[in-house]
Amino acid sequence: MRDIGGGVTAGYWFDRHLGVIAHASAGYLVGDAAGSPVTREGSRWQPIGGLMLAYRF
Repeated sequence: MRDIGGGVTAGYWFDRHLGVIAHASAGYLVGDAAGSPVTREGSRWQPIGGLMLAYRF
């Protein structure tokens, strides 16, 4: 196992075709991944976020 995490995704449709989707999540590095020289300089917390514009045909 390299990390433990969770997240949430939510969407809102303005009309039948156009919408917006948001995503936020975070992971916490554990085990060998947390002790790696690549991750030693940074944080064990790995947050991710995104906002997307969506179009349905």
